[in-house]
Amino acid sequence: MRPKKIREEAERLKESQPKITPIKLAAALKVTEAELTAAYTGEGPVIRLNTDREMQLHDLHALGQVLLVVRNTTCIHELVGNYPQARFYGGHALLAADSFMMHYDLTQWSYGFAVEKNGMRNLEFFDQRGRAVHKVFTTDQTNFQSWNDWVSRYAAEKQSPIVEVERLEEIVPDDIDQREVSRDALCATWDTLTTSDDFQPMIDHLGLSSLEAIRLGGDAYAKRLSKDALGQFLNHSVQESLSIEATVCSSGTTQNYKGQIKQVTEFGDWLNVLDPHFNLHIDMKAVDSIWMVQKAKAKKPVTVIEVLNRDGKSVLELSESQPVQQPDSSVWKAVIESLPAPVQEEEYA
Repeated sequence: MRPKKIREEAERLKESQPKITPIKLAAALKVTEAELTAAYTGEGPVIRLNTDREMQLHDLHALGQVLLVVRNTTCIHELVGNYPQARFYGGHALLAADSFMMHYDLTQWSYGFAVEKNGMRNLEFFDQRGRAVHKVFTTDQTNFQSWNDWVSRYAAEKQSPIVEVERLEEIVPDDIDQREVSRDALCATWDTLTTSDDFQPMIDHLGLSSLEAIRLGGDAYAKRLSKDALGQFLNHSVQESLSIEATVCSSGTTQNYKGQIKQVTEFGDWLNVLDPHFNLHIDMKAVDSIWMVQKAKAKKPVTVIEVLNRDGKSVLELSESQPVQQPDSSVWKAVIESLPAPVQEEEYA
């Protein structure tokens, strides 16, 4: 669909559904969110950014307080704070503050835009498939002069409304029984992991999804939980004043919050953490399964709660906020071991 047609169809839909979100609007138009955003380039509210991602990130600290957003198919992770200085290495960036950390795979940041609409300003970055990898919104404490200077500095020379995106085919979890995957090889490696951060590189190396690794590893490594366990865990965390880590990934960003949470609420199908500087929104309809997973077994056990989507991929990890290689605390163990298993085992997709 050409940009002009996208704009016309989008405005028509927004008239009948004024509260429709950009991601749902793009889906209704059968285009990607990147194509929808790009279609407004040059029309006033959208400025296309150049591709100098390292310098863009380097200068974001000057903006003052902002809202940092990462989402995937199931979760939205929101942090309020100032951008820390970034450390760059091999196409990646790491930004760490006292209560949050972000890891960016800049090879996935294909398109960027500065957007101003309905009195709100934000930066939007997308991957080659047109999916949002990261968004940055202003707050009432943002330095707006620095924001305007930043946008002017990194505006692309050519303000094209067209992006070339790769179409994403539906992903179906493989049948691991028909693949040459050795349980012995998986377990031998899993037993050597010393931190939960080692788990994803392990399954990537073996070509497994989180669900496939959990199924192949078996009961010695993971226990399936009821979907109700997620809300129970968050409420227990509030009651016990647990210091937790909540991590959500998009295709190009991993965003992590660490600290206590204060308010857990449910609105319809959404389970939410609503704190002043941290919000987490979980679409329970999109959650396929929840697991208690022992991600690190060597030296000192580290157990996390892993939330998976229908593709068998991790969309949310909840863990205890502990120094590296510290074992699970007794309070953490008591909370997670109290969580219920499913009443009736669900069939895998």
